[in-house]
Amino acid sequence: MTALAAGVFVPSWWSRHASATAAVAEAVATVSADIAEQYLHDALALSGSPLTNDQLEAVWVSVTGGNHRPAAEGLGGRAWFRRLAELMTPLVERAGREAGEADAVDPQDPVVGQVVDIVGRLSFRSNFWRDPVDEGFLRTALADLARSGRPELALRLFISVAVNHHARLDDDLEAAVWRTGRRFGYGDHLLARLEHLTGS
Repeated sequence: MTALAAGVFVPSWWSRHASATAAVAEAVATVSADIAEQYLHDALALSGSPLTNDQLEAVWVSVTGGNHRPAAEGLGGRAWFRRLAELMTPLVERAGREAGEADAVDPQDPVVGQVVDIVGRLSFRSNFWRDPVDEGFLRTALADLARSGRPELALRLFISVAVNHHARLDDDLEAAVWRTGRRFGYGDHLLARLEHLTGS
């Protein structure tokens, strides 16, 4: 979902479409079944999460770099993620896969607490001039997502948000992200996105 948000919502590209929905539909038309399935799992997890509409919209605004707000199309945050799920479902089903939600993690799993601690240390250096997002509100949203059994998605969103907001990361926080990210199978290319934030 973070790759979709960053790849599609570049103003010079997606604004040429009739709507954000049309831009996403064109972008995902040729993606692999694996990618479509990941997008679907993310969209279903977010739309079915206990996060409020405002929390979901804040997360989306941040991962798109401030370039898209669902309210501009008359949608709340939950409705937007449901729409994304609707776009991904036929792509997944055409590949012969079940278009369902991925299993959640047991909220008692220690990794949930690890991610909650990480996202609770999110601190912005910059915000979006057009659609600023409150960092405390976003910290709470990501922590709520992790506690709902979606710590991997919360950590992935944290990485995207940290980069987009030029977050402050000390060595200890970066090490915690790398350690937890490895547990989720993250490769160097994803974790290395944070390196320029450390000590700056």
